[in-house]
Amino acid sequence: MSIIQKTREKGAWIIITLIALALIAFIVQDGLKNGLQPATVIHPSAVVADSARIREGTVVMPRVVVNAEAEIGINCILNTAAVVEHDCRIGDHVHLSPGVLLAGGVIVGAFAHLGIGAVALPGVEIGEGAIVGAGAVVTRRVPKGTTVVGIPARPPRSPLG
Repeated sequence: MSIIQKTREKGAWIIITLIALALIAFIVQDGLKNGLQPATVIHPSAVVADSARIREGTVVMPRVVVNAEAEIGINCILNTAAVVEHDCRIGDHVHLSPGVLLAGGVIVGAFAHLGIGAVALPGVEIGEGAIVGAGAVVTRRVPKGTTVVGIPARPPRSPLG
């Protein structure tokens, strides 16, 4: 299989994933408009500060920590052992994979996805729809819709050269 065929297949999966996310977001938003209240689920081993705000439909998995003044949007997933430090702002429909660490004051835009073990340093902004690869360390702003990987996190080089 050529690199171009592999890239096209990967692109198809990304498009399917984005369509699925958009459909879920539409269903949740439509339900909220019509008075439905999606369940917010917080595992008993999670630690959530009294001053943190977690919106409707969010799932907080085991050993997650959400510290003071953090705000979590609608329909988010905070997966196992993720840490959201003080004053972070997480948009709607965001997925934090297991072991993600957001240092104080990080802003994550709607529909962003952070891979396993990704780290965002204090005060950085991760744009709407951005994807942060597993193990990446975000040291500066990630623009909307951008994929970043590595240490420090940067857009990947094209497989086509």
